[in-house]
Amino acid sequence: VNGVKVEAFPSHHVDTIWGLDNVKFILSDETDYYPPFQQTEVRAVMEGYAGKPNSDPTIVMVSTPKAPGGLMQ
Repeated sequence: VNGVKVEAFPSHHVDTIWGLDNVKFILSDETDYYPPFQQTEVRAVMEGYAGKPNSDPTIVMVSTPKAPGGLMQ
């Protein structure tokens, strides 16, 4: 609709979202339940889009907290 394209990517293949152009919104859901290495990868990729020409997306990480000391604490 109106030229908007919505894509979904698996958390265990974060490399698939590198190099996209014109990214305006990134949502990571239930992020606290990803294994720690995936949490690190997903965050690095999402933050990599901040400030990029033609992108600079709104980044949202949503999750129910998994455990004390976790990502969402």
